Amino acid sequence: MKTRLFPLLLLTLGLTGCIGNPRKDHRTISFDISPDKKLIVFCAFGKSDSDLFLLDIATRRATVLTALRGNELTPHFSPDGKKVAFALADAGYKSSAIYEIELASGKIAKILDNGPYFDYHPFYGKDNTEIYFNRAHRRRPYSMGGYVWDQWDLYKVQSGNATRLTNSLYYQLYPGSYSATTGDVFFSAYTKAERVYRLDSQGTVTLYREEGAWGITPRTAGSTIYIDDYQKDYDFEIYRAGSSKADDVKLTNLKSYLLDPRITHDGQDIYFLSELHRNRRYDLYTIKSDGTKLTKIVGSEFFDNPIPHATAAPL
Repeated sequence: MKTRLFPLLLLTLGLTGCIGNPRKDHRTISFDISPDKKLIVFCAFGKSDSDLFLLDIATRRATVLTALRGNELTPHFSPDGKKVAFALADAGYKSSAIYEIELASGKIAKILDNGPYFDYHPFYGKDNTEIYFNRAHRRRPYSMGGYVWDQWDLYKVQSGNATRLTNSLYYQLYPGSYSATTGDVFFSAYTKAERVYRLDSQGTVTLYREEGAWGITPRTAGSTIYIDDYQKDYDFEIYRAGSSKADDVKLTNLKSYLLDPRITHDGQDIYFLSELHRNRRYDLYTIKSDGTKLTKIVGSEFFDNPIPHATAAPL
């Protein structure tokens, strides 16, 4: 049995940031690495909900980037490192929209008007003007209680206009990745099975990998694809993807949930979250793309409450 749960399912069931002590539950955490490898932007629980922070990798010091009303989620740096796109959900996760912040000025802009959707996991394409994102079209009662978003598809927004790129109404859709080398987008989705897909520059979707894990996240570095893939229950590792599962090269051996791998723009380093003790608490690690030099960046105690670690907002 594959035992990985889709984070947004947990969010919409009201299990994160809503009950218990949200500082001890890290399932809302997501991050990205700046193109120059100096900064990490991440979302974590702030004063009362999920906010955005910048972490200086050299000093391990954080600054508050945004503290808006609602929950800032899934940040992503622009190719030039001057902007960050993110999703902003209301307190009850009843809707979410894509926003963008200019780091130099602090100016925040809403990319699309709100609709009856949940827009999530934005990531940039070839330049600052092209943003891909996942959209859920239906919010329905869930059998275990609460609500869940489903009927997901991939979109692109450019100059304020959204274009629907898939029309499959996936049950789940995971974070995608743009390849600057090929112009393709890679993503995984679940209908009756987990599969990895390629969306080419002409808008054609083809099957990239038939076999995959529950929640596999493909990431690109040039023409190389990296994935976090299923080993056994509670064990996801990071691989350099081959032409088939048998050709994959295993890079980590932590025997834990390894989540949300991010590849630096030069393809030299991989950053990822690790849930070693299966307690919904994450440490942030980096490893070289050849599988050497595993380094912990910050531990789970940092994400419990970043504010004591953070200086004043730089904007």
